[in-house]
Amino acid sequence: MSCLIAYKSGNKVYLGADGAATEEDGDIRPIKTKKIFRVGDYLIGYAGSIRSGQIVQTIDPPESIEELVEAIRTKMEEFGCLAVTDASTSLTQSCFIIIYKDNIYELLSDFQLNEVDGNFTTIGCGAPYAFGAMHVIQEEDSSPSQKIAKALKVVSNYHAAVRPPYMVEKY
Repeated sequence: MSCLIAYKSGNKVYLGADGAATEEDGDIRPIKTKKIFRVGDYLIGYAGSIRSGQIVQTIDPPESIEELVEAIRTKMEEFGCLAVTDASTSLTQSCFIIIYKDNIYELLSDFQLNEVDGNFTTIGCGAPYAFGAMHVIQEEDSSPSQKIAKALKVVSNYHAAVRPPYMVEKY
């Protein structure tokens, strides 16, 4: 898994991610991957399956956030990256933060789309630590990018699947 943090400061939104690639058993994969990318007017970050992030990068960007959810679901189905049971359809071990028109959204594994109420959110296995770190760090007098990087460093001290390098992109 991973840890991603979205943070809104003024009219700018920042999205940060760790650089770890780990397997379910905790093994570290020494690969180059970016967990944050742009698709048209969307800034997207993901936690979980690297394959899910690779697939979402191929989407033709729709004009609305609601259409983006359906485009992601369709692409994931096309590439066989959905867990389907009689009761539900869900993303395989993945969730996303989407920044669009200066708003922060979470797309969770059951395709639930949440617009974030507040100025930050976090996803991934390190999210509980990141929520606490951001709650405290947001009051500090430092840049938004520095706050996110500091929070990710805090998380990496307590969760083995969250590791540097860290990246932060601005929307």
